[in-house]
Amino acid sequence: MRLGTMDGASTFVERVRGGVRRRFGVDTRALAAFRVILGLVILVDLTMRARDIRVFYTDSGVLPRETLAELFPGLASFSLHALSGALWAQLSLLSVSVLFAVALLVGYRSRIAAFVSFVLLVSLYVRNPFVLNGGDTMLLVFLLLGSMLPIGARWSVDSLGHDERPSETVFSVVGAAPLVFLVVIYTSNAVLRYRGELWMTGDAVEWVFSLESVTVLLGPYLAELPIVLEAINWTWVGMLTVSVLLLLLTGWLRAVLALSFVAAHLGMALTLRLGVFPFVVIAALVLFMPPVFWDRFEGLAPSPRFAAYVPEKFVATSRTHFVPEDFRSTVRRVFSVVAVLLLVTVVFWQGAALGYVEAPGEEVGAHPENYAWKMYSPTPPQTDGWYVVPVELASGEHVDGFHRAPVEWDAPPNLADAYPTTLWDRYLTKMRHSPEAQRRAFAEYVCASASEHYDEKVRSVDIYYFEREIVLNGTGEKERVELLEHNCS
Repeated sequence: MRLGTMDGASTFVERVRGGVRRRFGVDTRALAAFRVILGLVILVDLTMRARDIRVFYTDSGVLPRETLAELFPGLASFSLHALSGALWAQLSLLSVSVLFAVALLVGYRSRIAAFVSFVLLVSLYVRNPFVLNGGDTMLLVFLLLGSMLPIGARWSVDSLGHDERPSETVFSVVGAAPLVFLVVIYTSNAVLRYRGELWMTGDAVEWVFSLESVTVLLGPYLAELPIVLEAINWTWVGMLTVSVLLLLLTGWLRAVLALSFVAAHLGMALTLRLGVFPFVVIAALVLFMPPVFWDRFEGLAPSPRFAAYVPEKFVATSRTHFVPEDFRSTVRRVFSVVAVLLLVTVVFWQGAALGYVEAPGEEVGAHPENYAWKMYSPTPPQTDGWYVVPVELASGEHVDGFHRAPVEWDAPPNLADAYPTTLWDRYLTKMRHSPEAQRRAFAEYVCASASEHYDEKVRSVDIYYFEREIVLNGTGEKERVELLEHNCS
C-alpha cells in the first residue's frame, strides 16, 4: 500500500514536470527561427540608422557629444560610438555591427555573435537616446537572452559537422525567460487598456489611426474604415486579455494563438510607423511555437542545408571551444541568475507603471511612466503636429531650413511626410518637450545644413511646432508654439 502511494506520488510529480516542460520548454527549431529573425531585424535596424548616420551619430549632426554629455552625464562612457564624432568612426563601427549580425543570421558562433551584437547596439543606442523606442529595448533584451541559449543548435553553421543530434527542446530558466517576458508585457498592457476610456468605448484604435504622422503604407486607407477599426480595437483588447494562454496552452491551440499575435504585429508593421518593433515581437512569438508546428513546417519547407556553401575552416572554427567545460558550466549557472534578475526587473518596472509598486523617484531619471512598454495605452495621444523651421539667409530670403522648401505655415497634406524618416519622427516627437540644449543642437544643425544646401550663410533660425488637437470626423484646433529663436552667427 505504501509502495503504491509512493508510485502514485512519483507519477503525479512526473506529470506535473511534463506539463511544465511542454509549456516552458522551447523547441530548438524555434530558437533557430528566433536567431534568424533577430539577425534580419538587426540588419534592417542598422540600414535604417545608416541612412541618417551623419545626422544622428556624429558631431556635425543634431546631438554632438558635448550636448550628449550635458543632457546625459556619464552616458557617453558606455558608448564606443561616443569615442569619436567623425563619420568614418561611425561607419567603421556600423560595418562591424553588420558583420556580427550576418554571423548571427547564418549561425556562426551564434552566442558570441548575439552578445557582441548586444554590446554594439547598446553602444549605438546610448549615443543618441532621442531616436529610440520600446522596440529597441526589447531587441536588446532578446539579444542578451539569446546569447545565453543554444540558438545555433539547428539551421546554422554551428550545427554542421556534429554527429550527435541536438536536443529537441530546451527547458531552463533562461529558455523560459523570453516567454514570460512577453506575456508580462501583454498582460500589463491589457490592464492599462481596461483603465482607458477610449479602449473601453471601442474608439482607441480610430484615435491611433487619426495620428497622421505615424500612419503609413496601408494606414491611411485603414483610417477611412471606422467599423473595421472598432473591430480591431475589441479584437486586440481580447487578445491581450487572454495572452497568458500563450503559456498555458499546448499543441496546435498554442500555435494558432501565437500565429494570431504574429498576424496582428504584421498588421501594425503595414499600417503604423513603429520601426522594427513589430518584428522584434514576432521573433519572440516564434519561441511559443510547439514541436507539432515545427514538424509540419519542416515537412513543408525542409531545413536549410549550409554544408555545400560553407568552407570547412569555418565549420571547424565554429566548433572550437576557447574555455574549459568547467568554466562554461559556471557561466550557464550565472546565466540563470541573470535571466531571473532580468525578469524580476521587467515585472517590477511594469508593476510600477501600473501603480502596483512604488516607482523610482524622478531624480534617478528613469520613471516607469516614461520607459514602460505601453503601446498606446491607457490613452492614445490626443494631439498631433508638425514643425516649421524658418531660416533667414544672408540674402534676406526666408525658407524652411529643415524641409528645404518655402516657408509653409499650414499643415502638409499628409503629416507623415513632415517627418522624413522613422528616426526623424522619433527625434522631433521628443524635441517637443525636450531641454533647451537639445533644441539648440538641432538649431545649430539646421544652420550648418541649410547653409551648405543653399550655398550661403544662414543668419538665424526659428523653431515652431504646430500642435493640432485630434478630433474624430473633424478638424481640431491648432496652436503654434515657438520653441526657440537662434542666431547662427
